[in-house]
Amino acid sequence: MVEVRIKTGAGKFAGTFENGVYSKNVRGSVHMLRSPLGWSIDKDIVDNLARLGCVEIQIFDKESKTLYYARFEDFTEKAIPLNRGFGEQLVLSLNYWDFSNTSGTLPEYKKQGENND
Repeated sequence: MVEVRIKTGAGKFAGTFENGVYSKNVRGSVHMLRSPLGWSIDKDIVDNLARLGCVEIQIFDKESKTLYYARFEDFTEKAIPLNRGFGEQLVLSLNYWDFSNTSGTLPEYKKQGENND
């Protein structure tokens, strides 16, 4: 299958879609939401991913070398709407993401033992 470059409504690169998986690379210190603690995606992008037949979302934090992944169905069912001046987004709490990393250390929020409900 051909890789599709996903862009925001403003035309900014926002990740790739291939073989049913949406992937994007981020810097967690900049892009991870702090309240609620989680990852967000523009609603327009989520709608486009649904049309493309997305089955999984993967977000790779380049700083912590952590890959977060969630089923697309879980994202759409459990994400909450959010608009903080950057357009309509959907945010999925970190409680619903699985993760693995290559650094050998836990992401900072896991080290602190935060309850993210």
